[in-house]
Amino acid sequence: VPLILPPMLEILEAGSSSSATPLTTQPGQLEYSATNVQVAGIDEDDVVKTNGYLIVVARGDGVAVIDAVGERVLSYIKTTSVEGLYLQGNTLVVIRADLSLGVTIVVNESLQYIMEYPLVDVLVYDLTQPSSPRLLYHVNVTCVFGGSRLVENYLYVVGYVESFRYTSDAVAPLIPLVNERPIPRESIVETGSYASYVVVLALDISSGEYTVKAYTGGRVEWIYMVRDKLYVAWSGGPDFVYYKALLKILEYLESTEVIPSSKYEELKSLLEQRALGRVLDQLNKIAEELRGRKPISREVNIT
Repeated sequence: VPLILPPMLEILEAGSSSSATPLTTQPGQLEYSATNVQVAGIDEDDVVKTNGYLIVVARGDGVAVIDAVGERVLSYIKTTSVEGLYLQGNTLVVIRADLSLGVTIVVNESLQYIMEYPLVDVLVYDLTQPSSPRLLYHVNVTCVFGGSRLVENYLYVVGYVESFRYTSDAVAPLIPLVNERPIPRESIVETGSYASYVVVLALDISSGEYTVKAYTGGRVEWIYMVRDKLYVAWSGGPDFVYYKALLKILEYLESTEVIPSSKYEELKSLLEQRALGRVLDQLNKIAEELRGRKPISREVNIT
């Protein structure tokens, strides 16, 4: 794929940045205010955008295309869950989030189930004839929307999605999808933390070509971009490791008859619901009850 991600993507623990208010002025065109951005030349999504002649406004059930000079609505694009817009020349980018994609997972001939993924959908329209917007293409990625930036014709969308999901019998690993297909293994970069994937979509809005990378990490908190670098701050502990550790402890407590099988099944069910705090509270109560009894000295291996 000819489109390349920025030379450096840095995963940070925390941070902040200031914002500036540029004024867009081009010879022979109307002067108009642009979206407040962190870095000049790096555009950010907003619910209202203008190119000086057209104004696009995201509403609850779609996007209105308005004649900025004549002050009238030229067309209305019906859609849902609009997170933000970009308007570059006559190219409109609509980012939809808070969606879900149901994917049928086939285990064998007799066992299959539907898994729900969070979804971000990017739609690109041609507004050369603003009264008749034309959809050029769309790209969707399974992730929770974390932010986006536009540098010239290159759109970067950042999100995150869990790297595993609990089922009744096991922990099922997940792979991010782009246009409903798993991204290749070589596009997944390991960082040492595996709670979630940080997903980065790089899209050339003029051609529709794109690249998707996934970095093992956590929940995206903020993004920051300059011309040649994209910074992503994420948070979240490695709860997969906690899950494994707590499950091993429960299995040991049941095998040594410290807790009955019914209690083991109850706490295992809470684990599968990600109620790790409730499980820890129960284990603390069990530990209090065990005080004064012979200590458990057997080592628990969670690898």
